[in-house]
Amino acid sequence: MQIKQFLGLVLLLSFLLPDQPFAQVTVVVSNSNPSICTGGNSTLTATPSSAGGTFLWSPGNLTTQSISVSPSSTVTYTVTYSLFGSTASASTTVTVNVSPTLNVTTNAVNNTLCTGQSICLTASSGVNGSQFLWSGGQQGATYCASPVNSTSYSVTCVAPNGCTTSQSIPVTVSMAPMIQTGDYAICAGESTVIDANVFPQGGVFSWSTGQGQPSITVSPSSSQVYYVSYAVNGCAPVTDSVIVTVNPVPTVSVLDYNVCQGNSQMLSAQVSIPGGSYQWSNGATTTFQTVTPASTSVMWLNYQMPSGCFAIDSFNITVVPTPTATMVNDGINLTAVPNALGYNYQWINCITQQNMPGQTSPVFPVINGTFAVVVSVAQSQCFDTSECLVINNASFNELGAESGFVSPNPFVESMEIHGIIGDMITVYNLAGNVIFYLKLDSDSVQLAFIEHPSGVYFVRKNQHIQKIIKI
Repeated sequence: MQIKQFLGLVLLLSFLLPDQPFAQVTVVVSNSNPSICTGGNSTLTATPSSAGGTFLWSPGNLTTQSISVSPSSTVTYTVTYSLFGSTASASTTVTVNVSPTLNVTTNAVNNTLCTGQSICLTASSGVNGSQFLWSGGQQGATYCASPVNSTSYSVTCVAPNGCTTSQSIPVTVSMAPMIQTGDYAICAGESTVIDANVFPQGGVFSWSTGQGQPSITVSPSSSQVYYVSYAVNGCAPVTDSVIVTVNPVPTVSVLDYNVCQGNSQMLSAQVSIPGGSYQWSNGATTTFQTVTPASTSVMWLNYQMPSGCFAIDSFNITVVPTPTATMVNDGINLTAVPNALGYNYQWINCITQQNMPGQTSPVFPVINGTFAVVVSVAQSQCFDTSECLVINNASFNELGAESGFVSPNPFVESMEIHGIIGDMITVYNLAGNVIFYLKLDSDSVQLAFIEHPSGVYFVRKNQHIQKIIKI
C-alpha cells in the first residue's frame, strides 16, 4: 500500500469514528540461538501485533523484520516497531560462550616421518574439562598412528560450555630407505665390483672404504667384510654388509716327458691344493692318464678347484726315435752302429748277461768272447740291444784272473806289470790306440795313468793280453 493511500485511509477513519482511539501495537522478538559460541550466529525475528509498521534494530540500525547476528561477546538486541504513530519495543539477549583455543603438537619435526615410524599428536585447549575427539574415532588428548602414506588427521575439542574447535594436521610420510646386497667370492689376486640395490633412488651411499658410489671395486688379499649405509628423504640410514671371500689359487706343474717312439707314458701332475678337477688337453679328466704319442707335441692341464679358481700348465712330450743297434767287426775293433753324438753305449757279455764295466765307448777291441752292445739315446730311456756276436779267433786271448800279470786291478792312478826281463809290453785303450810300449828291463815296472781317463784298457805281454780297469 502506498503511503498516501494509507494516510488517506487514516483520515477517513478519523472522520467516520471520531470518538474511537487506535489500539496500542505490541512486538515480540524470537531468538534462534540465545546462546552461541565464538564465531556462531543467531537469527532474531520481530513479530508485531499488527502488520504494516516499521522495524529498527539496535545495535546495528537494521530495519528488516529478521536479522542474523554474530557477536564476539554477549549483546542485548532491541527492536522498535512503529505503526500509525504507535511504537512498541522488545529485546533479546545473545549470550556468547568463548570457543576453546585448540593447539596440537607432535613428536615429528615438521610433521614429517618415514615409513615404519610413528607419530603422536597431542591436543590441548587451556580449558579444564575439555574433551578431544579424533578423526579415527579415538578420544583423548593424545593420538598415535603409523601411517604408510601422507595423510591428515583432524581433532575436535569440546569445551565444558559446549563450544567446539576443530583443527586438521597434515602429516607427510617419506619412503624410508631399503637396501639389499649380496656376498661375493673371488680368486686371490682378482678384483670384483660390489654394489648395493636401494629404493628409493637418489640417496647418499657411504661404504666402509670411504667411497660414496653405489658400486665400488675391491681387491682384497684375504676374505673381507665391507659395510655400506644408505640414506634418503631425510630418513635414518640403513646399513648392510657384503662378504667378499678370497679363495686360494692352486698351482699345477706337469714335467716334460721324453717318450720312446711306440712306448706309452703315464702323465701326472703336482698340485698345491688337493680336491680339484682335472681337464687335460686331450679331453681326459682323470688324475693320471697314460698316453702313447705318435709325435712330439705340447699338451696342457687345467686344474680347477670347486671355488672356480684354476691354474693351467703346459708341458712338452718329445717322441724320441728308438735306435736300431748293430755292430761292425773290422778284425781290430767292434764298432757300434749308430755311432754319433747323442747316443750312449754299453758293451755286455752275452754269456753272463752282465755289463762289461767301463766299456761305454762306441768302439771295443776285438777279443775272444760273445758280445753285444746296447745303444741308448742320451737323456732318455730309449735303447736297443744288438745281436750277440761270437768271436773265437781274435789275435789276442784274454787271460783269466789267475793268470793276471798286472796288479792291482782295478787301480786308481798307477799299476805294476810283472814279467821277466825282455818281455815286450803294449798298453791299448778301448779305441785300439797304443798308449804305452816298452820292454821290461826288470821283473816288474810301474806305469802311471794320471793323464788317462778312467775306463777299460788292455795290456799285452808277448802273446798274452789282460784287461785292466782304471777307476
